[in-house]
Amino acid sequence: MISRDNLRFNIKKILKKLKILKKNSPDWDKILASKKKIYEELKFKAKKGEKILICTSTGGQLFSSHFEALLALALTRYGADVEIMLCDKALNACHLTTTHLIDEEKYLKHGQKKICNSCLDSGREAFEGLGLKINYYSRFISEQEIIEVNNKIQNLSINQMIEYTEDNVPIGEHAHAGALRFYAVGTLVNEINAKEVIKKYLHAGLITKKIFF
Repeated sequence: MISRDNLRFNIKKILKKLKILKKNSPDWDKILASKKKIYEELKFKAKKGEKILICTSTGGQLFSSHFEALLALALTRYGADVEIMLCDKALNACHLTTTHLIDEEKYLKHGQKKICNSCLDSGREAFEGLGLKINYYSRFISEQEIIEVNNKIQNLSINQMIEYTEDNVPIGEHAHAGALRFYAVGTLVNEINAKEVIKKYLHAGLITKKIFF
């Protein structure tokens, strides 16, 4: 059974081929068409090379995903076994979560689904044409671990969240920075919903730590 994410992505691909939607990513099929056989041979040889993970994470940051797709191609050309890492809506907050892109009230009430859908599609579009392995966050975190994170931070005060550390990693500091970026301010004193926003960033930070460590 095809997932909603795959269905949405494939519909977008068709609409872009028909030029009903604008294609923002490099057309790797077209770019590599005349060298397809050579590229396939390079990928095969690269399987024995040094493993490199390109952790783009937020595929919606096009300046990053497009450059890193080109970097992945170059590394493959020189014999590296390259894999990609993308977030697939596993986090409650990220670099793209700002009041510029999502209304605060809607974000707190409904989350950032709209941003996540677009981000995931952009990341897939940037890298899939290269035919390299794409890893997704959700494959490295279990439902039980998410529940544990929820329980861990549920009753923390705003100061406890800001000062939160785990294994000497100042995750709360990063959560605080994320909330400041969300509001585009230097202090959260005047932000009524600051606590809930920080909690989302702290949750995202803890999930990310579990995925990578």
